Amino acid sequence: MEKIFLIDAYALIYRSYYALLNSNFYSTQMQMNTGTIHGFMNTLQEVLSKEKPTHVGVAFDHGKTFRHEAYPPYKAQRQETPEDIKAAVPVIKDLLTAMNIPILQVDGFEADDIIGALATQLDKENSDETAEKQIFMLTPDKDYGQLVTENVFMYKPRFKGGYDVLGEKEICEKYSISSAKQVIDILALMGDSADNFPGCPGVGEKTAVKLINEWGSCENLIEHASEVKGALGKKVQEHIEDIRISKFLAEIRTDIPEISDNLPTLLRNMEYGEWDIRELTRQLDLLELRQIKKKFLAIANGDDKEANLSAEDPNSETIEEKVVSGYDLFGEPVYKTVKVKKINTHTPPSGQVQENIARNTGLSLPHYTSKLIETEEQTKNICDFILTTKSVGFHLETTISAPMTAEIVSLTLVSGSKAYFVPLPPERREAEKRLAILEPIFSNERIEKVGHDLKAKMILLHRYGITMRGTMRDVMIAHYLLECGLNPKHTINDIAFDCFKHIPANFEELKKVIREEMKAEGKKAPYLRDMTLRDFPVEKAMAYATERAFIATASWDIFRKRLEETEGQWHIFNDIEMPLMEVLCDMELTGIAIDLDALKEVSRVFNERLAAHEQKIYELAGEEFTLTNPKKLGVILFEKLRLMEKPKKTKTGQYATGEEILTPLRKKHPIINEILEYKGLKKLINTYVDALPLLVNPETGRIHTTFNQCVTTTGRLSSSDPNLQNIPVRNEDGKEIRKCFIPLQGNSEIVTRGTFKTSSPEDTKNLFFSADYSQIELRVMAHLSADERMVSAFRNGEDIHRATAATVYHKQPEEVAPEERSKAKRADFGIIYGITQFGLAQNMGIERSEAKQLMDGFFITFPKIRDFMEECKEKARQKEYAETMLLRRRYLRLITSGNGTERALAEREAMNSPVQGTAADIIKIAMVRIFRRFREEHLQSKMLLQVHDELNFSVLPEEKEQVERIVIEEMQSAAKLSVPLIADFGWGTNWLEAH
Repeated sequence: MEKIFLIDAYALIYRSYYALLNSNFYSTQMQMNTGTIHGFMNTLQEVLSKEKPTHVGVAFDHGKTFRHEAYPPYKAQRQETPEDIKAAVPVIKDLLTAMNIPILQVDGFEADDIIGALATQLDKENSDETAEKQIFMLTPDKDYGQLVTENVFMYKPRFKGGYDVLGEKEICEKYSISSAKQVIDILALMGDSADNFPGCPGVGEKTAVKLINEWGSCENLIEHASEVKGALGKKVQEHIEDIRISKFLAEIRTDIPEISDNLPTLLRNMEYGEWDIRELTRQLDLLELRQIKKKFLAIANGDDKEANLSAEDPNSETIEEKVVSGYDLFGEPVYKTVKVKKINTHTPPSGQVQENIARNTGLSLPHYTSKLIETEEQTKNICDFILTTKSVGFHLETTISAPMTAEIVSLTLVSGSKAYFVPLPPERREAEKRLAILEPIFSNERIEKVGHDLKAKMILLHRYGITMRGTMRDVMIAHYLLECGLNPKHTINDIAFDCFKHIPANFEELKKVIREEMKAEGKKAPYLRDMTLRDFPVEKAMAYATERAFIATASWDIFRKRLEETEGQWHIFNDIEMPLMEVLCDMELTGIAIDLDALKEVSRVFNERLAAHEQKIYELAGEEFTLTNPKKLGVILFEKLRLMEKPKKTKTGQYATGEEILTPLRKKHPIINEILEYKGLKKLINTYVDALPLLVNPETGRIHTTFNQCVTTTGRLSSSDPNLQNIPVRNEDGKEIRKCFIPLQGNSEIVTRGTFKTSSPEDTKNLFFSADYSQIELRVMAHLSADERMVSAFRNGEDIHRATAATVYHKQPEEVAPEERSKAKRADFGIIYGITQFGLAQNMGIERSEAKQLMDGFFITFPKIRDFMEECKEKARQKEYAETMLLRRRYLRLITSGNGTERALAEREAMNSPVQGTAADIIKIAMVRIFRRFREEHLQSKMLLQVHDELNFSVLPEEKEQVERIVIEEMQSAAKLSVPLIADFGWGTNWLEAH
């Protein structure tokens, strides 16, 4: 049986738009409301998951139709399509394309006609004896009732969720008619104000049904109009032509030649099959529709309800089972009993899906075998064997993800098609003893080490007394370079799917299964959140760990070839990112010191100011309320003070009170400024002032941030746990926090097992050294654009921003006021990032005319910059990626999108990426060279922190001159540009003093 779903696109799009009109679905990346897209895709997901169709097609209206030609007033009164719908339609089409679901459009016909023609023609292929096709028309539009037959159904969304399936019986009962085709006659008599056709005035549904039951059709009614009695008969006689044209307009066409002549091809194209899952998830990530993405991945992975288990599976049975329905206050699961289909095997539920993927794509994970290594003798034998090889893959399983505090649970080594699983004892010393046997592998510089996220593994092993040396091959970084802009994540799961179309075992699901097995056996089961691989039976632990180890190792051969074949990528991987990984590892292990007493004082002062802002807000509001409750805050601002005529609401129905909503209201009421000050201060307190002391590592007494190489799409590094790159620089409150970051005390050389060689502060007072590039992005812009005026300005040491301001305000450079230079500076940097006039005006709080003046002034002063930007966009259109001076790529598939919002975003990225990405490459090169020089010259001073174009160090007093010379030399010589690279620097007893 073929189950064919035909979807009326615009009917669902409008329904979704109005249903989610006041929601807060919004994509900051796409700069658009996404409620309409969310609603449409949610409906599509529900149908695909629940109904599992064999064929799917989505019909769209396409311009004016034969109805407009026959009756010009048709739909003429309709308001213009809402902007959100205009923006949503091309995005929805792109999503459907990624799912290989055909978009059905025919010039001159509406979606109703396309679906009507398809449904009717397909139904004709059903024989009288056997119905081989069931056709479902997914739409809320009542007009489709005329098409219903024994095998054609309306699949109508309900107002509050769920669907009604309406066949011929249901339609006839609804209208009390004898044939579904009479729906046309009822609609013709009633008329339709939405479509603007008249019908018979004064005739509603009840009267229309009565007339059609009596006369059978509009044609027969017209023929016998004189026999209809009373005022109703008079109306019918007076409006015969209206009734005729209304029936013509109401009737859905089922005889479209483009459909009937191409029916086999259309049916074949509608076969529901494999998606371009990478493209689909990329688009959903851009739209920031995380829940929708999760639902579609569940379908793709065969993990939707029923889990794709076959009723005929001989290994399955239906049983009653307790399942988790939630968690109580203490994290213990709450159970309910349900009937489930259970497979009596250890094969994961996605096994059948995996076979289908392999069959359809020709890709699968290569075969490998796993061996358990339990004894010291076996461990020594494996070590001896690996030492005879040139390359080894390895993987660590840990108790938690944070490498500075995690414990290693197991180590897996991979050689060829064999994976060796080494479980480690929970006692730290015993684990270190077992790992020490394998230490020669990791310290051997001749053996290439392959793995995923090697920086974290280097940190973990270092804490267990093992220092990794030799060539490193991190497949996470390789995937990042090759997929930058295409895939937002670079996990082992992403790599498994991209390289082998393989779906690895899900750790969280395995935990649930194993926990239930433990309870069934009467064993004490840990909380789910506390479970690690140590709680798994050894064979299941081995299966999980070796699969991940082998995926990482096997993918390297694929990545090596791609890196070598893709221009410039091997150099970036081998000569920049891999050496940088070692630098970042050292920085993370070193950590950064905090003056806790100073931070405590900052906390006291900030909290006093916070209380003062709070009291002022209460005074201005005329009442006290919970400031942290956005619902109550919204009521105060928008109901009591009435600061907006039509305030925006969230999807939960409460008023939106985010910074982007409040900032434009600053001038309307003094309470807004107080609230924004309060929120900003509260954020600093929560994120840094009160949070940083809690993040001090008890073993080291320092804070250890994580530097991410594979997060940004520009090539910049990012910082997390905590993010030390986001502390405000020029803000006075941010400066108070920076003052609390101090140099390490004593000799800061790292030794093993998380301890440090330190002396007391009295012995050595180290210094804080900060060096940052001066206007590096503008200098890169000058070099890449070859703008003679900008190149000359930098070579002669002129002030770029003063030059722009002089042009804008028609002054000599020396006459430019500080405020004018400041405005020009913000415009100059905004232009680098592809900012629009509107965006610049919003950011600076100025009129668009002044923003235009500032931007025009920049381009007049430096005329080749505009040409360079246009060239960047054109190159990106041709190649579908932007690239840096060193050929680092950022893929921009949206650069040719039919959606204007998407395309504009990609164009801004095309202009910005070469500049920002080149600047990122330059400081990475400088970091690698500085680290190498420190080691070669046996310095014990440490690089602590990188903040985009700034490097910070803890320096021993006796190494001050040497460090300054090395850092400035390497930063200023990291790249050869047509303009000089300048590094400014400063010294102090804390970060603020130095910078």
